[in-house]
Amino acid sequence: MTSVDRETLYKEVWGEPMTAVAKRYGVSSSYLARVCQRMNIPRPARGHWAKLAAGKPSRQVPLPAAEPVDELTWSKDEFKPRDPWPIESKPQRRRQRVPQPAGSCCHPLVAGASKHFDKVRETEEGYLRPYKRLLVDVYVSRHLVERVLLVADSLFREFEANGHRVTLAPRDQLLVRRDIDERKDGGRERYERPWKPECPTIITVDGVVFGLSIYEISESVEVAHTGTGQYVPVADLTANQARRIGWTTYRDRPTGLLCLEAYSPYPRTEWTQRWRESSPGDLEHRAKSIIRTLRKSVPTILALADEARQAVEEERRRWEAMQQQWERERIERQRAQAIKESRDELLKIIDDWSTKTKYAAFFAEVEARASELPEPERRSLLDRLDRARHLIIETDSIDSLRGWKSHDEREPNG
Repeated sequence: MTSVDRETLYKEVWGEPMTAVAKRYGVSSSYLARVCQRMNIPRPARGHWAKLAAGKPSRQVPLPAAEPVDELTWSKDEFKPRDPWPIESKPQRRRQRVPQPAGSCCHPLVAGASKHFDKVRETEEGYLRPYKRLLVDVYVSRHLVERVLLVADSLFREFEANGHRVTLAPRDQLLVRRDIDERKDGGRERYERPWKPECPTIITVDGVVFGLSIYEISESVEVAHTGTGQYVPVADLTANQARRIGWTTYRDRPTGLLCLEAYSPYPRTEWTQRWRESSPGDLEHRAKSIIRTLRKSVPTILALADEARQAVEEERRRWEAMQQQWERERIERQRAQAIKESRDELLKIIDDWSTKTKYAAFFAEVEARASELPEPERRSLLDRLDRARHLIIETDSIDSLRGWKSHDEREPNG
């Protein structure tokens, strides 16, 4: 199947019902709807085709200009990654609200996410690791799931109200999700890394993409081993429990405070900004401040991405030069081998000729001397000489030279 671009698919989904278009591509209508969402292609509203069939007007939504987060082409069988680097563009003077689907009660990335935090694995520190990885980028303990989704919904809606689209990174754009460190003061390398989604959650600001992660901050606290395989903060122990504990240690524990981390998802660029709650509930009120910071950081990201792009291009040039050098060396080795094989074969032909010449001289001398012998003895000797000749395989030297290959004929391109 060949790939289809945004403009073509837009015309098709507005030219006939989605079920017909999906059947032609060999996918379900719900699958094709997700493709349209990734490509930012508006779809006919429910009842559109019924209205047209009844002769009633039904508005066709224009195809919006492609944004950096939109997939530009789609194929059922092929995947073609595109250049991940941002393209510098002038900021829009007037920002338009990104329309929400009709009947939506929360942001699309948050809608339905809570069910994926019901059946999960948990780390020793109490953080959740959902089995589903195509999910909004949040990392919290169980008691904070509901609040983090409400915070994410509030922030994402406010971002989009100011014209900054929030979505999952497109598959065809090779954006990088940075590892987070939820520990308040950092710490040593650890064995178990935090859960990470399959692809980054991103926001587009003035043509530049930023990654977004929301996580619960942890801090090191003194804990006691209860003997049941669990660690309990010393501050939470009852008086009776405190008397029974034998030893304590320090572990990272969730604090109930959230942090929004914005980062550059472009390869080989290092930029991070964090907004931490000082008290529960104050993060969702910082949306406008976050937007201002991201807008001010756009030139920085563009400069970092340009440096990274140049570094990648330089590495590509060096790699191509190395490959060309290796190819030249390979050809030279093949040429040297061909010369050696050609020389060895020619020397063998000459040696064979020299040996045959020696044999021929021997037989000629024996035949000449046999002519001086009496007839019975001469006939007997010539008969033995004939049998001796048959023991030596005689080949024509000219035929041998005809079968010989020069080094030019031995080389692949010779």
